[in-house]
Amino acid sequence: MWHGHWFNDHYVYPSYATLYDERYFTFCEFAYQALYNFWGRVGDALSKTHITKLKPRDIDFARVIDAINVDPNVNSNSHFVWLKNFKDNDYNSMNDDRKQTVHYETITSKLKRDHLKAFSNRSDVEVRQNWIESRVDYFVNHFQLCLEGLREVTLFWETK
Repeated sequence: MWHGHWFNDHYVYPSYATLYDERYFTFCEFAYQALYNFWGRVGDALSKTHITKLKPRDIDFARVIDAINVDPNVNSNSHFVWLKNFKDNDYNSMNDDRKQTVHYETITSKLKRDHLKAFSNRSDVEVRQNWIESRVDYFVNHFQLCLEGLREVTLFWETK
């Protein structure tokens, strides 16, 4: 997979990033934003059907789920339980990644910086490459979770 070059008494594993890679990372960043925006809209919709003490500027998916969770009646609703579990796991993890990309450092910059720190460590280079390649399945899975989440929200409203 990765062929190093012997240089100055150690192997160096160059990065062969191309314009196609840049576009791929840009689309990954767009995907993070699209997912966040989708779940934000779900939070908006849920806040309109459940009374919460949230101020309008504080309404987002995670806060609305937490605000609804205060109601003891929803904890027995399997559709709400799905939403709460999703928020606590997949959503929070995705949102942490999104925050890094949107607020601190683009994917391209992070990968370049990480490569410069460890360009002679083959296992680090392979870990980064595996992460890059895993983004396709990661986003496909998250967009499928959007469909499943929409179904769960609808069923939650119907069983309320």
